[in-house]
Amino acid sequence: MLSHLKVASHLVGDKRYERAYHDLIRRHHYALNTLIGKLPNAVSHDAQLLFLSYYPLLQLEKDPGLRALYAESINRSWQRVRVEASPLWNFIYGASTSQSCDVEAAVGALREMPLDFILWKTQNSQRAASKAPSPNRFPGPNGSFTNGIILRSFSTAAMI
Repeated sequence: MLSHLKVASHLVGDKRYERAYHDLIRRHHYALNTLIGKLPNAVSHDAQLLFLSYYPLLQLEKDPGLRALYAESINRSWQRVRVEASPLWNFIYGASTSQSCDVEAAVGALREMPLDFILWKTQNSQRAASKAPSPNRFPGPNGSFTNGIILRSFSTAAMI
């Protein structure tokens, strides 16, 4: 939320976003809550949301106290996910903090990611759900429901 408000304030220039940002920090301790942002055993999309919010916060925040808090938060979070050698986490950490970010591990992970465009065959014909329903089992007023697809016929008058 803080990241979104900071970006909105920067892009739009409306003071209400900055007021809401500081209100969440003062009244609800959102800035302090960033220190516990990456919890042990959290799911991977928690890390995605967390790391994607760090970059704008650290780029746009001018208050040295808040910047120090966010820098401590990203450092703490990165130490927990560092072993994953995620190029995205490593580069966000490095760009946000100007610290060493295990570039070699990130580049190695990028090199190991397959970049082929092979359309691998998937066969699910053995699944019961893949069997086609009988035709026209749910006829409707504007067409018929056939094999899971709504088919509609439009008259010329209906299109004008």
